Amino acid sequence: MNNNILYLFDAVPSGKYTLFKLLDRDGRVYVVPISLLYRGYLMPRIDPDVLLENVELINGVEKVWVENWYKPPYFSSETEVVVYETRDPRIISTVNNWAIRKAIGVPVNTFPEPLIEALWRNKIPVLTPLKKYGDRIVALENPFDPEYSEPPIKYLILRLFRGGYRLYSEAIDPEKVVVEDNEGIVYEGGLDGAVETIREHKPLILYTSIVEKIYVEQRYSWIKKYYDVWIDDAETLVDHTGIVYWSRLSYTPPRMLNYATIGRILTTIEALEARKHKYLIINGFGRRESWRSLRSLLETDRGGLVYSPKPGLYWDICQIDYNSLYPSIIAKYNISGETIDNPYCRNKYVVKNSPHIICMDRRGLVSIVLDKLVRLREKTKMLRAQTNNEVYSLRSKALKWMLVSGFGYLGFKNSLFGSIMAHETVTWYARRILREAQWLLEKRGYKVVHVIIDSLFVQGGDCEKALRIVEETGMPAKIEAEYTWLYIPETKNTGLGAANKYYGRLASGEMKIKGVMCVRKNTPIFIRETQLEAINKLGEAGKPEELKEKLREAHTVFQLAEQKLINREVESWKLGIIVNARKKPKHKTPWLKASSMIRKYTGPIVYIISPSGEPEPLIDTDQKYSAEYYVKLLHSAWEEIPSIDIIQ
Repeated sequence: MNNNILYLFDAVPSGKYTLFKLLDRDGRVYVVPISLLYRGYLMPRIDPDVLLENVELINGVEKVWVENWYKPPYFSSETEVVVYETRDPRIISTVNNWAIRKAIGVPVNTFPEPLIEALWRNKIPVLTPLKKYGDRIVALENPFDPEYSEPPIKYLILRLFRGGYRLYSEAIDPEKVVVEDNEGIVYEGGLDGAVETIREHKPLILYTSIVEKIYVEQRYSWIKKYYDVWIDDAETLVDHTGIVYWSRLSYTPPRMLNYATIGRILTTIEALEARKHKYLIINGFGRRESWRSLRSLLETDRGGLVYSPKPGLYWDICQIDYNSLYPSIIAKYNISGETIDNPYCRNKYVVKNSPHIICMDRRGLVSIVLDKLVRLREKTKMLRAQTNNEVYSLRSKALKWMLVSGFGYLGFKNSLFGSIMAHETVTWYARRILREAQWLLEKRGYKVVHVIIDSLFVQGGDCEKALRIVEETGMPAKIEAEYTWLYIPETKNTGLGAANKYYGRLASGEMKIKGVMCVRKNTPIFIRETQLEAINKLGEAGKPEELKEKLREAHTVFQLAEQKLINREVESWKLGIIVNARKKPKHKTPWLKASSMIRKYTGPIVYIISPSGEPEPLIDTDQKYSAEYYVKLLHSAWEEIPSIDIIQ
């Protein structure tokens, strides 16, 4: 094994050793005990030397010393920290609890988990080629390099279907079960055969939804023995390739990624960067807003630029999107929690017409990390264009979601490295850039029909020329879509166009749909099917004279669906309403009423509205339903379709 190329799949602390689960290039698994040192950190409440002497006496602690680290929120001043090492991470919990109980020290740098920090510190990235030289393990690649061969992980994807849809409630029996690996379908048929396939293959990772997992394990409880890691692929925004990339970048084994948010993965990368700079992480040590006037709040706390467009049908539209606009702003303007409104700053940059200043004394932590990721995504997209290899598209997608969360977490109240002031500064720059782009376009004769976050919908000219005008703002952009026609529905209450709902026929003949009911997960399947069928009817029209006829056909689709509901001809499993609830709300909601009737929470709450108008958990495929409620819901979807008289 010493001469083999190996990949670290998992690491599990076990007493004084950490059991490394290593894969060779053929996918064979080796479990090797490795003596790995974990670190704990205490900020003293007493004399640091006295604390050091006390920690040294604790059984299992091997080494203790004192270091100087920079304190949040601005990392401008240093403080002494007692650092200790142990081969058993359980000792860290023991020491931390002891220090809290005795009120002699505050545990710091408790994020990320000691295992992740230990792997990073020892330069042992997950799912990256390694070589073992005696007791040493050496990485052969930079985990940030997007040019790498996929590690030899044996994995399977398990999917249970009914009526062409994946199972969303364990009360529904599947009609078909499909098992796939990296090359395609390996089994298709009944559940017994699928379970046998899993037992034969013994995958390291099994991808399936929580509902499908529960359904299978209720019938075959022993199946858990035949895979190592389960990942909920219905809740994860990326596929296996993306999971591998997230693991590499964050030094996090796949076992620890299930249900980890993208923000947590990104924060892990930021926390490891903070370790390089000796920036302390202290839980609950946020950056508070200073007092501001109501006028100041109204002017600055406004989010991204979102128009309330005029509702209606538009012909010949270009959608131009900025490339990673918000992360690019963060990287370009050095925006991070500690660089905004830093009272200890010497080199200040005043943001015009904003109450905030940017400190330019040194690079901001968030700015450093997002700059790396933006450049990494640009390189990945370039490799996709050069090689035509789809794997680079999947890696680019994984990076895209991390960059999206980079801006979102910047203003999150529990963010370790952000602040609301940093969030406001980013949106201030974004609004300025979008407004400048709109002004430049309209000056050259284009009409901007809608602006939302980082997108402009432009009418009246050549798309390539419009793109070049948009890029005059100094930020790279791309033509996201060219529409033959675009429809923006009207909102119920205001009569204005819906900012985040639109659909249209692309120049390629395909449909692009955003925000309307047929693409929302909590819309019942029957309503989704109906609206999607109607919208696809409209997609058959490429000219105004064709659209009028297709509008009649689309409205007929809804009329027939309404009659089916009234006649109770719709199968009840197609009317379930899904809620992925992690926390109970403060107010009584329909799904909460339904969930109270279930003895044990086992997955997403799925309920149906009964003939009495009350919510009930979906427990049967032949359950009674309220036709009146679902007709009303159908009408909500119907209202998102243009009226026939929109074409004069």
